[in-house]
Amino acid sequence: MIPLSKLPKGVTKSCIWDNSHEDIWLSTSYIVSRNIAQSPFPAKLTKTSSKLLNTKIKKAIKRSSTHFDWLCRSALSAQDVEYIHEHFLYSLNPFPNKCHEEFGFSKDGKTCIHLQGEDHITFLKTSATPPFGKPLKTIFDIEREIHSALPLAYTREAGYITSDFAKMRTGLTIEIHLHVPALLQSASIQHIQALVGESLTIRGISLGPDTPYDLIVLTNTHSSYMSYETVLEITHEAAQKIRRKEKDMRLQLKNKTIKHVKKEVSVALTALKNKETLDTREALSILSKVRFGSNLGILQGVTQAAFNEFFFTCRRSHMHELAAQQGKKLAINLLRAQETKKLLEKASIVVT
Repeated sequence: MIPLSKLPKGVTKSCIWDNSHEDIWLSTSYIVSRNIAQSPFPAKLTKTSSKLLNTKIKKAIKRSSTHFDWLCRSALSAQDVEYIHEHFLYSLNPFPNKCHEEFGFSKDGKTCIHLQGEDHITFLKTSATPPFGKPLKTIFDIEREIHSALPLAYTREAGYITSDFAKMRTGLTIEIHLHVPALLQSASIQHIQALVGESLTIRGISLGPDTPYDLIVLTNTHSSYMSYETVLEITHEAAQKIRRKEKDMRLQLKNKTIKHVKKEVSVALTALKNKETLDTREALSILSKVRFGSNLGILQGVTQAAFNEFFFTCRRSHMHELAAQQGKKLAINLLRAQETKKLLEKASIVVT
């Protein structure tokens, strides 16, 4: 029997993408890094001193209007740590440092605070719905409570002091996930990078050998010379520019003969409906084509929200947790194939 996660139910029972109807801009992750003044970075702290610092930070956080459930990293399984990565789209060091690392989760499962990672405090917030930038309000409200009790490392010249020089001044990292299969049929990652300038970076997420970069992540690389407003403005403008380009390419495909695209979508749909086992890479790779077919009006029977939710929850640790919740002894790849068939049960190719 697969053991249930030790993560709070607010995290394992909620889904950030279940109300998203967006076909290109899938999600935005806000990552804010902070450190306490007059205290060494986590890499230089002992377990005892970091535990004491965490106690002070958590006491300050209690003053905020958001309640958090706390767990030590040492109490979490590798599966739980991977779940945090999948849920908040946050890359964690697979090897814990010597500090007393802790995670705090809000009741709704949409906000996480990581203590003693690369910095003393890392706020995580992922949103799949507009308006852009609004989720930062929750983070800044909590930050003010911490700062009133424990002064944060900040100077007028450098802004907020972080362990990574590139994050200095604002300590803000924004990562936007975009699904751009049409654009990537005619342009490389390098060409898309040229659209957004040097202050931002685009990386592809490999889904498989046939569709290596259907998903891209847009992120700000340096904020040491920018204000919050500038970081938000340039990332928003760049995401909108990519979104418009993708929509233009999709419109061009719709206006042309798209028999080859329709055939690819049909083959992908048939494959997913008949697969008895699916690993994560294969599922995402083929599902990307089917989702694209839905976006082009080639496929019917599945809502955009259902596609968006499954696009993230079909990943490994989410499938492990689903198996545990259902009390199934099923191999994860078998369960993923079953869940994919449920998703696509009413899906069909539009007859023209």
